[in-house]
Amino acid sequence: MPLICDHQLPAGERCERPHNHLQPHSVLPNWNDLLQGGLNNEPKLRDKVKRSPTETAGKGGEWGFLQNKVSRASKVAIPLELYLQDNTLLTRPYDGGCLVYLTPAQFRSGVPTGLTLGRNSVVLYQRAHELDDYPPDSSWSIFELLDDQGFVVDKWGKAVSWRGHYYVRIKRGSNGWDYGGGQAKAIGIRQDEYCSRRDQRFIVGQIAYLAWSIPGTRIRLNQPDAPAYLVEYLKRHQMLDLDRMRGAGMLNSNGTAQCPFCRAPLSYEELIDQAPQQIGRQLASSNATALHMMHIEPLKMGQFNHRPYNLGLGHAKCNHAQGEDSIRRSVEFLFGRRLTAALDETDVSREVRDDVWHRAVD
Repeated sequence: MPLICDHQLPAGERCERPHNHLQPHSVLPNWNDLLQGGLNNEPKLRDKVKRSPTETAGKGGEWGFLQNKVSRASKVAIPLELYLQDNTLLTRPYDGGCLVYLTPAQFRSGVPTGLTLGRNSVVLYQRAHELDDYPPDSSWSIFELLDDQGFVVDKWGKAVSWRGHYYVRIKRGSNGWDYGGGQAKAIGIRQDEYCSRRDQRFIVGQIAYLAWSIPGTRIRLNQPDAPAYLVEYLKRHQMLDLDRMRGAGMLNSNGTAQCPFCRAPLSYEELIDQAPQQIGRQLASSNATALHMMHIEPLKMGQFNHRPYNLGLGHAKCNHAQGEDSIRRSVEFLFGRRLTAALDETDVSREVRDDVWHRAVD
């Protein structure tokens, strides 16, 4: 019996749900399909495998005009500077669409070709003095979100479209943030955080496979292997190239999940147990575990690095050590510094040192 339904849908797509599923046919599996076998029974494990790869990071303060902890397939907000570097970013087939935001000063300098205020771009007011220095034109309307009936709503989760020419989010002393009379609390997600709904399924599937490749997971959940449907779904879409996953450092030569940074094997306890906290500096609200989601190539504006084969499970400390560089560059930097210091303490010649260096980093 086939593991995937394969029912042909009107749009020429095929159903990706498990065979004999009870819900309507869909071109995308739902999350429980991918987490079957018990991954969805442990809240922290479900968060690590499903929520972290599919939701944007937390933001606040001056970045509060961007959506916070929502789907990475939401509307994308692109700063003007980034659009000027690559105007093709505006033509990508985003699931939720996109818009470009300009500062009032940038708008007064002229709107670049390809942008139309109120159609694919808005003016963003973030400083109180900007409202005085560059007041909105009398013909402009404030940014609003609309539901499928055309009514104004306050969140993108309730909206299907938007309208308006400018958006206001400024700090008014101790009175908090002023939205200038508009109800919308955000204009979109940051560009580099975007990931389509389809790619989110592939990423969650790969992370789930990594979780199943940890021996302790299979022991705790009483499963000898990763669920057959998950494996077939990933293979069907060329999303289970184990050599590629080993090359990225997600798996070791034995097929066990490892930290892409330090290459140490991972344990089930690290997936679900709360990370140790220093005595006297504990946070009662902390639910952080010892493992984080890690990008092999880091998120970078102008790129789309939240993608399949670029996310693994790694140690929190290693994730912090990686910083904003790729894992490879970070490791080379740290190793290079330590190797240089060690060679400086020897009496070997420059030629020998150079030879040792090149052999080590190559």
